[in-house]
This record gives sequence, structure tokens and C-alpha cells, in this order.
Amino acid sequence: MKSAYIGISAAILAIAVLTSGCIFVYTEEKKTGDGSGDGTGFMELYVSDSPADIDDFDHLYVTFEKVRISGYFDDDSQESWREESTSEMVDLTTLVGPRAERILSLSLEEGDYTKIELYVESTQGIVDGKETDIFVPSGKLMINGGFRIENNETVRFVFDINIVKRGNQDAYNLIPVIAKSGVVGEDLSEDEFEAV
Repeated sequence: MKSAYIGISAAILAIAVLTSGCIFVYTEEKKTGDGSGDGTGFMELYVSDSPADIDDFDHLYVTFEKVRISGYFDDDSQESWREESTSEMVDLTTLVGPRAERILSLSLEEGDYTKIELYVESTQGIVDGKETDIFVPSGKLMINGGFRIENNETVRFVFDINIVKRGNQDAYNLIPVIAKSGVVGEDLSEDEFEAV
């Protein structure tokens, strides 16, 4: 009878140890992130400008309205959008080459992201002391290019913008430069990026 009691006690103790071990492992994975979208990372969005026709300008002010980011962060099988408002204004004449200014910093669920849309609220271009027309096709700058947010890590995404004269008109188009937009350290080398 005594040995049966000892055997039952040992079995209960073994089950308790195993169960507590499982709980610890699960908690640790949730805490550190296991790559399945349970964690939270961070993204900083910067704006820069390629040379092109920016030398024509005394100033080129661009005010942004919002950012929309598309990804698989709610459900692995369904793409959805995250929208964030911003009211940042930059002068693109001060951001030529690797110089970039941060316009947004936000937390995002861990996961894969596929598109970024940057909406422009207003523009003001000054050439030789006079205001000139600036057009933003569809009112937004869009990049289709995947990137991943990892748990507790920060991704710096640079939106490189080009200002191009419209033929012989005194007007310009504002368009994204896909080849020079992307994640610092992956699509863009560190020496192509200088935060201001």
C-alpha cells in the first residue's frame, strides 16, 4: 500500500514537471517571437530625393497626408491594409542623394508586407522665385516591394522621390524611384542612406 502511494506521488510529480516545462517553453516563444506573426516590430519611413530636375527649384515643399501598408499581418492567407495618418512636410531640395528625413515611425505586427502607398496632401514648388505646378499622378506615391517585420526589430524604409519636368512646360511630375526605394541594409546599402 505504501509503495503504491509512493508510485502515484512520483507520477503526479513527473506530470507536474512536464506540464510546467511545456508552459515555460510556450511563454518563451510568445515572448521572443517565433516568426509566425505573434510579435511586434517597428518601421520608420524616410523620404529622400534623386537629383533629376530638383536643381531647378529654390524650394519644393511636399506635405504628406497618410501612409497605407499592405501585408499578411492579420491572417496568413488574406492580404489587408494598415493606414496611418501623418502631416509631415519636407523640402525635397534639402534631401538630395543619400540624405533622408523621417516622416513616420510606427509599430507593426511581425510578418510579411508587400506594398507601401504614400499619399500627398499638397505641394509647393518655387522656381526662380515663382510658384510652379507640381503633379502627383493619382495623388500618391506607391512602391510594390516586399519586406519583413521581425519581432523587436526596426526596419528603415526609404521612399526615394524624383521630380521630373513635363516636356517644355513649366510644370513637374513627382514620382517614386523604385530602384532606389527600399529597406536600408537590404535593398539600400548603409552608405546610400543618411538620416537628417
